[in-house]
Amino acid sequence: MSDTSINSHVAVLNIKKCLGCGECIDICPTDAIPPLLGLYSALLEIDKTKCNGCGECIPICNHNAIKLVESSNRNFK
Repeated sequence: MSDTSINSHVAVLNIKKCLGCGECIDICPTDAIPPLLGLYSALLEIDKTKCNGCGECIPICNHNAIKLVESSNRNFK
């Protein structure tokens, strides 16, 4: 985990729920959510090395595609 970590959690994305709206991209204070193939591709990724676990992205996601997990368990379940 990077030095930007503020807690022991990181955000993870459920790609089955993500519609690629991009709302989470602008809200992330550490730029940990870059689009992979463009804003409307429905393919987003959370960079675990940049994520500080703040959780700002969770309430902005209307599709419940993002949640915080302990940094040792990065699988979305």
